[in-house]
Amino acid sequence: MNKLALLFFLLTPFNSFGEQQLETLPSEEPKKVEADPHWGAAAGAAWIPDYPGAQDGRMRYLVMPTYKGKYITIDRQDGVKGELLNEDIIKFSFSFIFLFPTASEKIEARKGMPDLDWTFQLGPELQIYLMRSFHHTMFFKMPLRFIATTDFYHSFEYRDWNLAPGFRNVFYLGKGWGEITTRVDFDIASERYNDLFHQVEAQYATASRPAYNARGGLLEYIVGINYSYYDSFPWTFFVGSNAYITDVSVNKESPLIKRNTNYSVFAGIIRYF
Repeated sequence: MNKLALLFFLLTPFNSFGEQQLETLPSEEPKKVEADPHWGAAAGAAWIPDYPGAQDGRMRYLVMPTYKGKYITIDRQDGVKGELLNEDIIKFSFSFIFLFPTASEKIEARKGMPDLDWTFQLGPELQIYLMRSFHHTMFFKMPLRFIATTDFYHSFEYRDWNLAPGFRNVFYLGKGWGEITTRVDFDIASERYNDLFHQVEAQYATASRPAYNARGGLLEYIVGINYSYYDSFPWTFFVGSNAYITDVSVNKESPLIKRNTNYSVFAGIIRYF
């Protein structure tokens, strides 16, 4: 399947359940999962690329609290999210996510360069629902997040912003079968944020890594699929994969981009209390 066909598949609504779509409002949707507010604990593992366009990646492990409430959600997909407006068509919230650090000495292409520190992103997010029915929800999301990096010891740097418009298709397969979510996101970033991954200062240039001045613009686009099974409440299981495509990046000529497509895979379990 070529990249355009994959994008078409992930963006196009479809009904694989052999029945007509139900054009119901959210207030009319039958309850699929436990709705009362509750805390939980999540544990997961993932293979994640070191940075957009990296040659390699590494295993990451995470144990974190989760919470599902009326206005606050803490989960693996969106980090910490607080809803300010939740209507049938439009949802407005604030969200917080982070990226893991990596020592540059562990990355062949970045040896001798500064490490990739912890990256924290915080900002508002707009969601517009394009379809809401019992079996299928499709929405457009537009998060704008402000970014900072730190090693918690000596460095703290504000990295401006990134904008990640995208689409989600959520397909409920029926009781006992779980749920599939597809995603397409376009990661657009400021020059200071793109510098973090793709700029090579003159002092770090080598014969195989020439100096390069990164620009602001499209960093990558992401397509992915995620499966969740939550009919064994209070247990939830999830597994998924993402592809990160940088051959359309504004900085695709950077010597730090070693692969045009990276992949991540992840799996985990959540126990609610």
